[in-house]
Amino acid sequence: MKKNEDNRTIAVVGGHFSPAYALIEALQEQKIPVTFIGKTDSFTGISSPSLEHRLIVHIPNVIFYPFDSGRFNTKTSNNNIGKQLILFVRAIVKAWYILHTTKPAKVVVFGGYLAFPVALCAYIMGIPIYLHEQTAAPGKATLFIARIAKKIFVAFPQAKKHFQSAIIVGNPYHSEFLSVQKPTWYTHVPDKPLLLIMGGSSGSHQINVLLENNLTELSKNYHIIHQVGMNEYGDYERLKKHANARYIPVPFLLPNEHGFLFSHAAFAITRAGANTFFLLIHYALPAVLVPLPFASNDEQHIHAQIIAHAGAGTILTPHDDIMQIVHNLARNKHVFRRNFTKLNYYKNLVVPPQQLLHEIIAK
Repeated sequence: MKKNEDNRTIAVVGGHFSPAYALIEALQEQKIPVTFIGKTDSFTGISSPSLEHRLIVHIPNVIFYPFDSGRFNTKTSNNNIGKQLILFVRAIVKAWYILHTTKPAKVVVFGGYLAFPVALCAYIMGIPIYLHEQTAAPGKATLFIARIAKKIFVAFPQAKKHFQSAIIVGNPYHSEFLSVQKPTWYTHVPDKPLLLIMGGSSGSHQINVLLENNLTELSKNYHIIHQVGMNEYGDYERLKKHANARYIPVPFLLPNEHGFLFSHAAFAITRAGANTFFLLIHYALPAVLVPLPFASNDEQHIHAQIIAHAGAGTILTPHDDIMQIVHNLARNKHVFRRNFTKLNYYKNLVVPPQQLLHEIIAK
């Protein structure tokens, strides 16, 4: 491909959405055109717009290219490896078309299976690749991309050992995540502490069922905001029938709603993805942590253990009594909150996206 020396466009590939969304904000400030390559539907496979599509498709000077690829992990490839291979081949063809059409000066990828075919095509085309890994334990696709990337950035110091050369830049956040703006739908319940329940951007069926089984007792003691997600199990459709003043289920949380809820909640029940990990520490929010059991390289257990070892949260195991764990955290939330001072190193890794952009555009 003949390079367009005058083209300042940067292609941003989804994967870990939060730092990608942050980088777009920094690129917008510098008036650098953006090609965003990501999913339009949630990873659960149902017809439900993904959070990245909801947020990015309307941003000026950002062209959104819908994209998907095959997944070759234990959960998906064992179901239908032939289907995954077909999806991967289609992804290669589409990635080549997007890059050939837009001719970006650089490609910035944020890990995962979605980024792999784009990075491979970019490498063949001679387009510089920049990789940001958000988690403490990168997966196989990310490790392969690292071998062809010009620069590698990591959020966790623990991740650096997985790469020959990596720069610790922390986890960049869009300013919306760090603003404290009350959601329009939020109603304060003065006599009950706020309990925030969430399972990542697309929710968690496991956490939803756990909440449902204990909803009656929990709603007696707490004002609950529950980010349910939209999945093939119909969790949101089922749980919204229980909605009342003390229990508010929502399908998703927008970035500008996180700051208010994280800063006003007494504690949370949540997954332990990297985005949630850093926000819990930034807002010093104690949590019952329910790590995703099939996350790549057990990354969520690593994140959860960092918080639990500092005494700022508790990891829920299959044998635990959830109500006993919740009541213990509620009684001792001030102790848990105080222990976040032990995690100041990680708090300092919550950074503005301009720091990452500086590293990308530096000569």
